[in-house]
Amino acid sequence: MDKDQANNAIKGAWIAATISAGLTLIFAVTGLFGLDLSALWIVIFMLGLAFGIFKVAEFKSEQEVPTYDERKTEFTSSYS
Repeated sequence: MDKDQANNAIKGAWIAATISAGLTLIFAVTGLFGLDLSALWIVIFMLGLAFGIFKVAEFKSEQEVPTYDERKTEFTSSYS
């Protein structure tokens, strides 16, 4: 997975979390599926996670990520 694919996956994750929180909010307010207003804590939690994913993705996309070849280390065994 390259950087663009990772950014697209992260973007999809925070959008999905936001949509899920929105639907949960609608169901909690209207009382559908047996949810009541106590589900607002779940909505706040989901929106917090979505915001965290968004901010971490924004922070990580600004940093330079080393390629696999730069991180590769030589494996040596003490049993040879």
